[in-house]
Amino acid sequence: MGAAIAKLLLPTISSLVFLPIITIAAKRRFHMEAMVYFFTMFFIAFFHACEGPGLTILCIMRHDVLQYFSIYGTALSMWVTLLALAEFEEPKRSTLVIFGVLTMTVRIYQDRWGYGVYSGPIGTAVFIITVKFVCRITITIYFVQISITASLFYMQCFHRQPRSGIIKQLFIWVLDHELSLIFLENKVEVTPI
Repeated sequence: MGAAIAKLLLPTISSLVFLPIITIAAKRRFHMEAMVYFFTMFFIAFFHACEGPGLTILCIMRHDVLQYFSIYGTALSMWVTLLALAEFEEPKRSTLVIFGVLTMTVRIYQDRWGYGVYSGPIGTAVFIITVKFVCRITITIYFVQISITASLFYMQCFHRQPRSGIIKQLFIWVLDHELSLIFLENKVEVTPI
């Protein structure tokens, strides 16, 4: 009897692990993420409680509906967490969240146990984060390349004039200092917190 109760209570109570995550998300003003985590916790807890023998009184919905929303909530939690890590501005962020919600709804409805249920949202979110990171790095490299080209241009211009040694050194120092600042500012933007 004790083993049956443990098999029932362990998965149900383990869904309470979401409570600290919900609290942290709400305190940091990630309200949408906190609601998704609560949704996931709720349906996982009732899905596992409903699976137990003789506890059909805990079933608030049909078993297949609880199963669907348990899987859906888990995939959606992964999706919104990875998009929160990407730090998109608001129009892009809400568009990507709705894109994920709609595509996951269809994908999970077609096949709940397929490999794409969890790997699809994770792979897509990682791809989006990678594209955003590469675009940011490309912009940084472009600005550094412009600064290097400009400093070489000024070096060529002042190298041919022998009287302007002080002005030449001043321009080289300013451009070198400006290049370092551009690189450091963009390096700080790229570094994860």
